[in-house]
Amino acid sequence: MTAQCKVTQYLSLISISLLLAYPALAGNVYKFSDDEGNVLFTNVVNSRQQPVGVELDHFKTLEHITWYPDTNVHSYGNWGRDESAVLPSFSKLRDAFDRLIVQEADYHQVDRGLVKAVIHTESGFNPKALSKPGAQGLM
Repeated sequence: MTAQCKVTQYLSLISISLLLAYPALAGNVYKFSDDEGNVLFTNVVNSRQQPVGVELDHFKTLEHITWYPDTNVHSYGNWGRDESAVLPSFSKLRDAFDRLIVQEADYHQVDRGLVKAVIHTESGFNPKALSKPGAQGLM
């Protein structure tokens, strides 16, 4: 099996895992759409469950609310000692996987920014990341 096939398989597995994630600790994630089919994911809504921000007024259709658990990112040994270890400006490899992210996101019809955000959040662009549950690599 080629390395590219393994990466494709791994990204597919991650996507499925995220979709099937058990109820979590961070709060609600709201999925909105507009009349043109654009999708917005946000955790910031007003009391009427509409996205906050003038530029987001056109996202009127609430499609789904999901509740995700919060995590303590510093409980994983690969993050570093403080918050700066997971900030994008401190992620040395944050652009190293852009070609692969674009390729796989387009192939699986997933938003490129979402894939990059998940990798940033879950593994800090560390291809050798290892979580306590056993997930490895870019997550």
